[in-house]
Amino acid sequence: MEPITPAEYALLVATEADEACDLRTSSERADPTWVPSIEAATGPTDDRKVRADYLRHLMLDQQLSIHLIGARIDGNLDLSGSHALTVNTERCVYTGNARFDRTTFTGNARFDRTTFTGDATFGRAIVTGDATFSGAVFTGKAWFSGATFTGDAWFYGATFTGDAEFYGATFTGIAGLDGVTFTGKARFGGATFTEITSFRRAWFTGDAWFSGATFTGDADFDGATFTGDAGFDGATFTRYAWFREATFTGDAWFYGATFTGDAGFDGATFTGDAGFDGATFTRGAGFDGATFTRGAGFDGATFTRGAGFDGATFTGDTRFGHSRWRVLDWSATTWKTASVVTTGLAAETVTLDQAVFEEPVQLELAAAQITMKRTRATTRLHMVVAGATVDLEDADLAEGSLIEAAPVTVPTSDGKGSVPGGGSWVPIPQLRNEHGGVDVPHGMLLHQWLGHILALLRLDRDLSTALSHAPSASVKSLKRAHIAGTTLSGMALRACTFTGADGLDKLIITGEGILTNNRGEKDKTRPWPAYGRKWWRTGRRVLHDERGLRDPHATTDATDTSGEPATTPTAPLTHRNVSATYRSLRKALEDSKDEPGAADFYYGEMETRRLAATPFSVERSLLTLYGLVSGYGLRAWRALASLVALVGVASLCFIRGDNPFIPWEWVRTTTPATTPVIDPDSVVWPLAFGAQETIALFRPAGAVGVTLVGFGVVVDIIVRILGPVLLALAVLAIRNRTKR
Repeated sequence: MEPITPAEYALLVATEADEACDLRTSSERADPTWVPSIEAATGPTDDRKVRADYLRHLMLDQQLSIHLIGARIDGNLDLSGSHALTVNTERCVYTGNARFDRTTFTGNARFDRTTFTGDATFGRAIVTGDATFSGAVFTGKAWFSGATFTGDAWFYGATFTGDAEFYGATFTGIAGLDGVTFTGKARFGGATFTEITSFRRAWFTGDAWFSGATFTGDADFDGATFTGDAGFDGATFTRYAWFREATFTGDAWFYGATFTGDAGFDGATFTGDAGFDGATFTRGAGFDGATFTRGAGFDGATFTRGAGFDGATFTGDTRFGHSRWRVLDWSATTWKTASVVTTGLAAETVTLDQAVFEEPVQLELAAAQITMKRTRATTRLHMVVAGATVDLEDADLAEGSLIEAAPVTVPTSDGKGSVPGGGSWVPIPQLRNEHGGVDVPHGMLLHQWLGHILALLRLDRDLSTALSHAPSASVKSLKRAHIAGTTLSGMALRACTFTGADGLDKLIITGEGILTNNRGEKDKTRPWPAYGRKWWRTGRRVLHDERGLRDPHATTDATDTSGEPATTPTAPLTHRNVSATYRSLRKALEDSKDEPGAADFYYGEMETRRLAATPFSVERSLLTLYGLVSGYGLRAWRALASLVALVGVASLCFIRGDNPFIPWEWVRTTTPATTPVIDPDSVVWPLAFGAQETIALFRPAGAVGVTLVGFGVVVDIIVRILGPVLLALAVLAIRNRTKR
């Protein structure tokens, strides 16, 4: 086949001399950014035209090495097959399809700034040297499935406007795809990257699939943008995996992914669903400052070293169910505890159901709801909770665990601190520039950018709505939880259910106003004087369980935004159950030398024990009398009031028989030798005598000049016994309230 165009003649001469054929003009060579446009390359002139068939003839029939620059390759070029070729076509334009399937490129393969207007297929091709596609444009389908790059592969700034297929491709050298734009689907499923892989600032406007891909070197996706769905499920990252400042506007799936090196998602933005279910993080996992505007799932995830969620914000359900946290760090042949940092993490709902914490961790969470059903902490767990309602049903917390309340704080607009109220939960990028226009990031369409901004605004609104109503954190349920040695500091327990909880006798509760009042909360909509309170009740602290038994329709001021009905215990709640709960909590406070704090729990124990007894039984009668007379030894005023009543009754009994209104004569007086302090004929004398007899336990019966007759002797014995007993109960009550 003979050359028929000037470009083909120049190529033949250069190829036979083993030189590069450069068809650019001198001005084009002087411009390093020059790329042949499709319009210019497909124009009527033939000074750049090289027929695809002629190029194939030179490489296959003549076995020549091709190095062509600035040419237009007309027609379909088919070099597929088990051929060993040396091909370099830089800054060229392929007007038809280019097929290199199963081709072996000996040495380097250079396609820098080349434009493929048709399909470009490199399926199962092998490049023994470096492969460079920097600045290349693929307007049709790009097929690299099964290709092997034994040297470095460079795709800097390349553009794929059609689908890009890299299924099962192998990159044994550096894979440089910084700034690459994929406007179609990008599929890297099952690909293997053995050296450094870089997708920094890459743009994926279609779906991006890396399912089952293996990265044995560092994987860098910093600043990458995924406007479609991003699938990394089952991917393996054996060294660093960086997704810092990456943007995922579609769904992001990392199901079952394995990160054996550090994983960094600091500052990443997920405006779609983010799924890390079943993922394994064997080294540090960083999500500091990450933003999740929809659901975030970490169900079944495993964290074996430090995990950071410092300043992360979530809306929707944030799930950590079945996750395992083994936070360890290997240093100098010894294990040392690393940290799980969640300072500033904010979410609507955080789910930690069935999570396992195998090493000491500290979680700082701001949320509307936190569920930790069947969560297990084998060592100390420290949680700092802001605004959330925490459900610890069936949880198993190690001794020394601490759950403490913190105020809800909103980050300031500059991101340097936090203030109660005001500020913004999510940093919102500026929509307009200084010239009044809209700066749309490179590679993103205007409607995609506006959708991204709208998602961030919705996240800020949802977080403000979810957290603004929750001034303090609370515990919703401790049913069947094992909490021996756990401390609840400042956590509101007004709506907490304790049924079946284990280790309550070692539970430590601190804080003021964390339990509801037995009289109920004030309701200004109700009429004066009690505003809806049960004014006849004592003002003691009570458990929600007791209120539920006494007032089935009682409400508390605890906030529950779950929208779900209150859970019911497996077995019916009884007064015996509540009495046992009070007893355990009382013992816990007594063991910590907090006798005054235990007083209300003892009262609740006795009250529920009384209600649990059979009506009209001896036990119930005794407890009822004990409660009425002295408030179970805790109400000094009751004992004193009973003592006053006893003195009054005794005074009536000790009125002399010469009183025309008294039908009995139980006391007689004689005229004393000396003038008495109180005249026996005065109306005050019976009261003074009754008081004297009531507090005189060991004095001989009667007084000088006084004789008790008939039933008066019995009355005197009764008041001598009951009077000191009531005094002792009053002293005991005062002691119980002031003991330290």
